[in-house]
Amino acid sequence: MTEGEKGGQEELERLRRELGCDVAVAGVAAQGGGLRWKAASGAASDRYRIMAERPGRGLAGTVLKVGRPMALQAAELRAGRQLQDYPLLIAEGLCSAYAVPLLASARPSGVLLIGSRSPKAFADADRLAAQAAARRLEAIMVGGLGSRRDRDGGREPRAAEMAPGAGKPPGGPL
Repeated sequence: MTEGEKGGQEELERLRRELGCDVAVAGVAAQGGGLRWKAASGAASDRYRIMAERPGRGLAGTVLKVGRPMALQAAELRAGRQLQDYPLLIAEGLCSAYAVPLLASARPSGVLLIGSRSPKAFADADRLAAQAAARRLEAIMVGGLGSRRDRDGGREPRAAEMAPGAGKPPGGPL
């Protein structure tokens, strides 16, 4: 476990205790725009580690794409036959979830997700606490949880990728 993952794990455990939620997980954007879960507290198994959320799909993928917090109830997904797009909710048996983007240079670079295995409406205080925890996790991500090596699937970045301006869209910020 990297230093960043250890720090992320501690922050997730603190948040889970504070909110009384069943699960708290943090993931970082992978190369290609998907999301890989890196640390968790309260997870029923380690299956989250092998899951990859596709960009714009599921709760985490949507939060990563739009850059705003979102909440959902699994009952709504079952009614719309969309639950299959939410692998983490299925694997952990979550009924309620709230996800917050983790930002790097004002761009979504990861997701913090808290969840409950019983139906729960996350109160404003819970949402604010999750958003504050997301800001703390952003600082931890820079130190390791979301390092360039983690985002690139475990490989070292190539020299061209490390050049100034690498990875930025042509013409500067939008």
